[in-house]
Amino acid sequence: MDVPGVGTARGAFDLFMPGAFLLANAVGIAYACPHTTKYAEEVTSFAQKSHVLATLAVICAAYLLGVLMRMALVDPVDRCSVRWIRWFGKPADDLTWELYAGERFPYIEHLGEICERRLSDAARRFWERTWKPRLQGGGSKHNKEFFRFCRTLLYGIGSGAVAEIYAYECLCRYIASTFYALFASWCLALLAVLATPFSVTHHPVAVFPALTVLEVLIVAYTGIMWFMLLRFHRVRILEAQIVFVACLARKDEIEPLLI
Repeated sequence: MDVPGVGTARGAFDLFMPGAFLLANAVGIAYACPHTTKYAEEVTSFAQKSHVLATLAVICAAYLLGVLMRMALVDPVDRCSVRWIRWFGKPADDLTWELYAGERFPYIEHLGEICERRLSDAARRFWERTWKPRLQGGGSKHNKEFFRFCRTLLYGIGSGAVAEIYAYECLCRYIASTFYALFASWCLALLAVLATPFSVTHHPVAVFPALTVLEVLIVAYTGIMWFMLLRFHRVRILEAQIVFVACLARKDEIEPLLI
C-alpha cells in the first residue's frame, strides 16, 4: 500500500476518507438528536468497552460507505455543477456558453474551441484529424468510449503524463464522493432538525444547543457544497484537456491509432 493520498496508485485514502466523513457525521448527528441519543450512548458505551471491535467496525463501515460512494457516477455531480454555474457563474468571455455549460464529458467540441482560440495551430489540426470525427450528435452526446480508448493508449505506451492523468481522474472521483458524503450528511442534519420538535415534548431548552449545532452544520455544509459545485466542472474539463494534450504530445504514436 502506498502512502495515503488522492490519486496514488492502490491508495486507500480516496475510498476511506469520504466514507469516514459520512460515518462520523451520521454518528454525531445521531448523538445530538434527542430521540436517538439513547441509542448513540449505547453505541458509545460499547466502543469504550471494546476498543478493538469498535475500531474494526468503524474501519469496515467507513470503507464500505466509501466504496458505495465511489461506485456512484461522477456525471450527476458534473451536471449539478453546470446548472450551478449557469445560475451563479460564467465562463471566459471568448468561449461559447452553450459548449462550456451544455456539452457532456469528455467535452470534445469544447476542446476544439479551446484549440482554435487559445492553443496553437498544431493543436487545432490534431483535434480536427482525430477528436473532431468522434463527435456524436454535434457534441450534444458524449463519447466516453473514445476518451477511455485514448487514455488506455497513453497508459499502454507509457506516456510521461500517465501519473497526471490518473491523478486528475482520481481527484474528480474523490471530489464527487466527498460531495455525496456532504449531501448525505446535510440531509441527515436537516431531517434531525425537522424531526426534533415532533419528538421532544419536555424540556425544550435542553435540546437548544444540539439544534444550534445542527443548524450551524447545515449552513456550513451548504456553503461548502456551493463552492464545490462552482468549481467541479472546471476540474472535470481539465481531466479531459490533460488527456488531449498528452495525445498531442505523443501524436506520432497515437494518431495512426485514432484515425
